Amino acid sequence: MVKKTFTLLVLLVFAGFSYSQMIEDFEHIPLNVMHEGEADDSRIEVVQAEPERGWVAQFHRSQAGPVHSGFWSTVPEPIDMTQRQYIHVDVWKPRISGLRFKIEGGATDDFELEPVAEQTLTEEWETITFHFPEAEGEYTTISFMPDFEDPVDLDEDIIIYFDNIVLSDSAEPGEGDEVVIEDFDFIALNLMQGGEEDDSGFTIVPNPQQDEVNESSHVVQFRRSQNGVPWGGFWSQLPEPLDLSENRYVYVKVLKPRISPLRFKVEGGPTDDLEIESMFEQTEVNQWEEIVFDFSEKDGQWNIIAFMPDFADPVDLDEDIMIYFDQIRLGEAPTDVSVLPLPDDAGFDLRVYPNPASDYVTVEAPVNSRIDLIDIAGNIISRQTAVNPVTTVDLSDVGAGLYLVRVVEGNSVRTIKLVVQ
Repeated sequence: MVKKTFTLLVLLVFAGFSYSQMIEDFEHIPLNVMHEGEADDSRIEVVQAEPERGWVAQFHRSQAGPVHSGFWSTVPEPIDMTQRQYIHVDVWKPRISGLRFKIEGGATDDFELEPVAEQTLTEEWETITFHFPEAEGEYTTISFMPDFEDPVDLDEDIIIYFDNIVLSDSAEPGEGDEVVIEDFDFIALNLMQGGEEDDSGFTIVPNPQQDEVNESSHVVQFRRSQNGVPWGGFWSQLPEPLDLSENRYVYVKVLKPRISPLRFKVEGGPTDDLEIESMFEQTEVNQWEEIVFDFSEKDGQWNIIAFMPDFADPVDLDEDIMIYFDQIRLGEAPTDVSVLPLPDDAGFDLRVYPNPASDYVTVEAPVNSRIDLIDIAGNIISRQTAVNPVTTVDLSDVGAGLYLVRVVEGNSVRTIKLVVQ
């Protein structure tokens, strides 16, 4: 299968070699637009159409574009045409015009063909079928030209939509043995907005800044309206429930132009809904950062999630801003034990071990310093004075989760994250 069509993906996370559940990574095949000249502003974005259709590719077809305008893509896995020689594509077009589909990079010649039957509908969805009877073996590259009209003959740009690119052994869509090449099937991002002036919205776009934190190809662009509400963001009813029985920490990668609070919510579970702020405040601007939310007090399966990436109250914006997010996943407690970006004079050495810990933790700190154990809400769970260079902190009555070990000596403060299992 060229594209795995399930939404919840189990993958191995390098940090700690722990398993986590990918809720959504917003990846799809590359859609490389075929342009011509500087005046051609053709582009393709993945957007949400009407609810029953879900996510689709929106092709802005420029009047200045070439006859062959469309996209080409080197697919992640070659498509095997030996037994399946039909390709079906759902299209929505504002005019009747030609269509072509091309396969390349195979053991035989390339093939660029017109559909089996001409388009008959405008401003309605229609499945177009292409037949490749002479193709055999695997092909690595596909191209789709949904408006092959020569001359182009447009007085203005038009919008064309396409969806569900499927390889099949049957001329009839939905029958026979089918493989999904791409269906743009992601979780629904239902916009939380307020008032007619709130023009917030979501689009799946190429990653604007690939780096070590987020190397993925595609991400969600959230147009955050200056006229939006503090809780602007999305909610989604998941195709498969979020299972908090073992992994209870939600991770989201974000890229934001300003520092502001973030919130995540789970609903539809066996107990009360829970909306919380991130475990640690955002620290980066215009750089990818992974944000963590601690749902360790919850258990069982949850059907609905909500994400609010800019919970500033008041919103306090003079113009709309773009926020990006990606790779929403469920995992174990963070295992990063680096010093937090809190006031730290580094006036003394501090060691905390083992980490993660269970029944106790050992703290190596100066004699007469104060040792605090703090939960993520800022509550002091325990406090003691170091009477020796090595102090044992009892964790037998402390629940699993992430905590802070804070040591204060005079005007010097050091803080280290501690995972309790």
